[in-house]
Amino acid sequence: MNRGMSSAPDCEAASRDPWFKDCQRVTCSLDEGIVVARGIGCLEPTMSLYTETMEPVEAPGGPLKELLLEKATWLHAPPHAIANAAVASVTRRSVILEADAPPFGRIVIKVFKRPGGSAREKLILEELNGFPLIPRLLAVYEAEGTPYMLVYEAFEGEPLASGFIESGLETLWSGASRLPQCAAPLGHSLAALHAALGKLAGPIPASTTADKALVNAWIERIEKRAAMITELAPGDDSIAEAAETLRWLAGEWRRAVNALIGSKVQLTHGDLHLYQVYAGPGCRIFFTDFEGEPLKQPGSTWDPEGRERDLAALKRSITYAAALAAERATGAGLEESARTALEEPLASWTEKVFAAIRKAYEEAWATLMGAREPVIMEEGLRFWILERLSYELVYELAYATGYHYVPLWSLLKNPDSYAPSP
Repeated sequence: MNRGMSSAPDCEAASRDPWFKDCQRVTCSLDEGIVVARGIGCLEPTMSLYTETMEPVEAPGGPLKELLLEKATWLHAPPHAIANAAVASVTRRSVILEADAPPFGRIVIKVFKRPGGSAREKLILEELNGFPLIPRLLAVYEAEGTPYMLVYEAFEGEPLASGFIESGLETLWSGASRLPQCAAPLGHSLAALHAALGKLAGPIPASTTADKALVNAWIERIEKRAAMITELAPGDDSIAEAAETLRWLAGEWRRAVNALIGSKVQLTHGDLHLYQVYAGPGCRIFFTDFEGEPLKQPGSTWDPEGRERDLAALKRSITYAAALAAERATGAGLEESARTALEEPLASWTEKVFAAIRKAYEEAWATLMGAREPVIMEEGLRFWILERLSYELVYELAYATGYHYVPLWSLLKNPDSYAPSP
């Protein structure tokens, strides 16, 4: 792979960093003693900051503390000190550190190595700062106009995925559906989040309705993704069948376009799945990671969408949890586990879990909004489940995760369920 080098010190070292492995080349610039490396021709925008000796700024002994205390913009008075910073986790697009920062106590530092959605997350956390269902934003550090680090107060909780997978395992072992403890609180909390997001202006109107041009743009995503998956997996007969099925379903929705015109749209979470939601004591819910979908092609993470889109993503995530439960229970590979997730008893479990979330959501939304807005549009939910599934196929194939079998078998098992209602 051709990797370019700029005049900044030792940019070749940056090009060997695993964060840039899918980039065609890397360019570097020097900004007040910090090397800013950017990937060119990557799957996603990729960026990393280094010292002049090419150590990541967040590495032990690096200048992380000084950068945050002296260069970051603090929404409140900065802490007295930052100490004991350590990596808590590494995701596909960020490094998460935790540290002590009196008087705030424990803080979380999110370093965006793939910062395509960092501006979106920054805006939402700023606008909703103090909202009890999201982390409290404390500071922002930008590099060359790009939010590179966000600092927020630590919170107590575990990803909901863990409890949902355990619930799926119990269902497999017992043969009877066992609902996760936090299903209803999740529905209540999501309604509250949507009510808050619906009041934000951001780069789109706070709340509006979908016209024909917008709906057609949504349908075009599915058509283009059909072409994308065949390019990502040439010669795969199942993928070819899925692409043909997506094209057929897109055509069906074009003929039923009026079912979606006039639907309410607003700013949503944008990439809601069970690893983006945390549950603390008493099922206190925290929503995290407001970057939006990393490979949202075509389209933008700022595109207005229906609230049903987040609910659809959650339902798809429950299917993923079922597949992971099957994999853990049987030891089978993902291809077989994804099929098991669509069979009994997990098929009924998925429907019952989502029904519990949806019921709680509808109750909370009616309480919050009264009769001012509809709760959930059934046709919208059907459409957005299909649209999310088409996104999952592209994402899983592009990153070669092996999880493409989850959306693939879902699509091919019952394609009529994603078509407009008769």
